[in-house]
Amino acid sequence: MDKLYFLTAGVPLRAGTKGYERGFEIHDEMGLDGLELEFVHGVRISDKSREQVADTVKSSGKIITAHAPFYVNLNAREDDKVEASVQRIIETAMTANELGGYSITYHAGFYLNQDAEMVYEKIKTQTQIITDSLAKVNNKIWIRPETTGKATQWGDLDEIIRLSKEFETVLPCVDFSHLHARYNGIVNTYDEFAEI
Repeated sequence: MDKLYFLTAGVPLRAGTKGYERGFEIHDEMGLDGLELEFVHGVRISDKSREQVADTVKSSGKIITAHAPFYVNLNAREDDKVEASVQRIIETAMTANELGGYSITYHAGFYLNQDAEMVYEKIKTQTQIITDSLAKVNNKIWIRPETTGKATQWGDLDEIIRLSKEFETVLPCVDFSHLHARYNGIVNTYDEFAEI
């Protein structure tokens, strides 16, 4: 991608109950480039919506990204929760790829009062599992861990960039509102942001 794209998080509210078809019409009216599929409580999308999204991406070149469910913690203490988190991210990537998506994002985990370097290594290990699993099925969608808004969550700007440098198919997802919250509102200008 060689330009800046403008997307909405989900279908615009004024689409009402008319779903993706009306949502994409509104995007055209507003001059937007696409949307982020919101899989907040699970990777669920009806067959009708799947078809509408895939057809629109194919015919119009709209950009599609997806947000994995919020039930992700690659640093959970319980192995089954880590495995379920990995599967949720993979499922998000598979669905987004099938629909012509460009990337997925997710909040990778929580520190759980553990050493930040140890948490980084655990998240890196799980990221390797995710990227290897997707590579096996030739899924080349970008995996984008997102900066987080709480100090208890893994994912400050340095951690996200560091992880992205470790993998060919991982890019940072920088959410400026999350950074604003994470640093207690100290970031209000470009100059201030450059200092963190």
